[in-house]
Amino acid sequence: MRLDLLAEDESDEGWITAATTASHIGMAYVVEDESLDDDESLIRQFYDMMHSETTANVADAFSQVLDNEDSPLDDHWDAIRELWQWRLGKVESEITDIEDAAEYHQEFRYFLQCLQHTDATSLEDEQDLVERTAPFLVHQAPHVRILEEWLGEQSATYPAAAISVYHAVIEAVPDGEWHNVARSSKDEMRETLYTNAIHAGDEPGSHAYKVANRFAAAGYEIDKEFLDSYLSDDDSR
Repeated sequence: MRLDLLAEDESDEGWITAATTASHIGMAYVVEDESLDDDESLIRQFYDMMHSETTANVADAFSQVLDNEDSPLDDHWDAIRELWQWRLGKVESEITDIEDAAEYHQEFRYFLQCLQHTDATSLEDEQDLVERTAPFLVHQAPHVRILEEWLGEQSATYPAAAISVYHAVIEAVPDGEWHNVARSSKDEMRETLYTNAIHAGDEPGSHAYKVANRFAAAGYEIDKEFLDSYLSDDDSR
């Protein structure tokens, strides 16, 4: 397979071919247990040669298959997680600031969707990985809102993990994007995250306080009310 020629083809047909190739290479990686330590492996060559818009199709293909009931990829979650971790480390070493992270937004959003779609693991088990991914997830307000909604749902089962991830996400939002992200956020989702967090212990409550503080500073009333209640309860303890 001449990946070098595929990488140079900027036509619409070339992009479609590259997207299809990405899916095949990704599936081969998990099924044939290719090593990410092998510079000559097809999966390594693909990521080394292709632009992030193309490599994103690997995680997208995984996500779509995992969205099926009883997905066969559930049995290969360890390989998907390893690729996610490897790709994250590679990109982190190549970028210099959070603005550079925007280029990889789509790719890591697809990796997150893999977690959202699989039954093989949980937010709690992958908390550290998602928090590391946070700087790549905050560059489009509608996508942050979708993530917020998912974390609100997850907080019923994993309140500490959900508020910790949400805190990482909110902290990662660049100042230039903050207005759009805050305006897109849903009061009821934040309230759910806060309420579940404070019932989960002091550390989750502290994360909720820090998130609410950023929203309150922007004038959001529900967050001001939470802070008043949180501080009042703290004084009474």
